Amino acid sequence: MRWITIHCVLIFQVFLFAEGIFQEEELRAYLSHFNATRNNHVDPTAKAVARDYIIQLFVKHGLDTWTEQFPSNQENYPGLNVIGLLPGRYYGTSQDKLVIIASHYDTVSTTNGVDDNGSGMAALLHAIKNYTTTDEDVKCTQNHTLLFVAFDLEEVQDRGSCGNFSCGCARALCGSGYFVSNLTRYLNETGGSIQGAYVMDTVMNYNSTPNSQVLPAGAGHVMPPEQLKRISDNLHRGNFLVAIGRKVPDASLQKAFYDSYKKDDDFRIEDVLLPFTGQTSKLPSLQRYAMEAFFRSDHRQFWDSEPSWPAVFLTDSADYRGFMTVCYHELCDDISHVTPEMITSLGKTADALVGAATLLTERMCEAKKAPSPSTGTRASSTLVMTCLSVLIWFFAHAY
Repeated sequence: MRWITIHCVLIFQVFLFAEGIFQEEELRAYLSHFNATRNNHVDPTAKAVARDYIIQLFVKHGLDTWTEQFPSNQENYPGLNVIGLLPGRYYGTSQDKLVIIASHYDTVSTTNGVDDNGSGMAALLHAIKNYTTTDEDVKCTQNHTLLFVAFDLEEVQDRGSCGNFSCGCARALCGSGYFVSNLTRYLNETGGSIQGAYVMDTVMNYNSTPNSQVLPAGAGHVMPPEQLKRISDNLHRGNFLVAIGRKVPDASLQKAFYDSYKKDDDFRIEDVLLPFTGQTSKLPSLQRYAMEAFFRSDHRQFWDSEPSWPAVFLTDSADYRGFMTVCYHELCDDISHVTPEMITSLGKTADALVGAATLLTERMCEAKKAPSPSTGTRASSTLVMTCLSVLIWFFAHAY
């Protein structure tokens, strides 16, 4: 039995190493599909190719998948959100408490958009794969419905091309606004609710170089002194993911993600708890101005809906860190900047989303019972089966 144990340990260590290699290759492969401008004013074909790739993977991993069309600033190119659903036990009833994981896939007209926001899409797709991939002898159920959403037209659109056609997307955050409006109507009909949404936008840019992290102008009015000191004591390294939420409405969402994230000295999370509840539009103008840098993505549409829904914004801080201080919305936001540390950070984000979703949807997975051994080799057989289970798990997650 001892040699079986030793071999199992060695096999497991090899598999862990190999899994890390496969994860890096997989995440880089995802990013490679988002290394071109995804903007209908520049290249509608490239954008359609990226969208088709998203749909393909949603379907491949068993999501009930559809697109949601809405008006844009171009008559021939409407906005298209991609939505994938994993129904829970309470789907369509007043007991359902939806969980949403979202990211936008479009870009401005001047960038390849790998960090903004190919990184968010890569984390989303990796989370889908890891959440839905289980051994065939394992059955999983969940109480609450999980939605994965790829938003279109998060970025500000060109209004000069509207001509005689009415601009349907006068500002930004159009796809998420349309989605939230439709979802709110659906929940009003069913009586269900939303536990909250995790919204990712620029989540890859890990940078452990001193002074690589800049803070937005309003940070001193929002972040507590001890948090500012912690960042300063860390020599303003950009080696953390930022999780932004309102202090009360989004606290449980932030905690679920924080507890699921595998933190260490090199990969950290900074929770930013904004001192208000409800809608950003109802804040006094000076307070809203001070916090504007913390509002600028699709999570804002959840906060500003009626009723206001919980949402947490996950970000690397975009143009406040490292190469993105120069490359934000520029062509140099491309795959050439991707480092192994960025891939590790991206994988940790995806894994934490899976952990948080598992907790919030009340997901349970049970293995089918194997026949009891009929000889005196029960312990050895158990270890062999454990090794086989490791093999099965590895190959299920690697391909």
